[in-house]
Amino acid sequence: MKWGKNLIGVGVAVILGLSLILIPVASRVSPTQAAATTWTKYPVNLAGEKYVGDAWVIKDGATYKMWYTHGKSDLTVVKLIDGLAALGFGKIIDAIAALDLAKLLDLLYGLEATALRDFVDATSTVIGYATSNDGIDWDVIKPGAFVGGGAWASVGAPCVIKDGDTYKMWYTHSTTDLTVAEL
Repeated sequence: MKWGKNLIGVGVAVILGLSLILIPVASRVSPTQAAATTWTKYPVNLAGEKYVGDAWVIKDGATYKMWYTHGKSDLTVVKLIDGLAALGFGKIIDAIAALDLAKLLDLLYGLEATALRDFVDATSTVIGYATSNDGIDWDVIKPGAFVGGGAWASVGAPCVIKDGDTYKMWYTHSTTDLTVAEL
């Protein structure tokens, strides 16, 4: 099957959805680059969480509380990379970088609907929650504390405040509508 009239929207949504996983991890600024002051960097172990990106920490009494974005996938890293390669995302990214709209549309038009739907269905980002007594050693309390609603939805980049006894969160959210049309 080929993509119908939702071609551009689906392509953009998939690329933006994947960017929630890939860009924050790849472009993270090291704390030592953040300011002219001396920073101490500690390794953070979140009980095997993979693809951790954005994190937001507040101190509530004696407890540090962290909300963080991480990838959720039913795919192994090898299957994730193979899936991206099979779908031709390298060529799609090259077309975007070159601002070649005709090539981009041609590549998106040629995507196999079932393969793309299965890939996107198996990957998303969620917001996890962890606590710490010292801000260094963390206990994951709930890896999927906040998840996107419905299939093909991702959430990320949490920002949390405590207002009285109520925690309030701002976050990003993306969804992909993979309506398939027969040409």
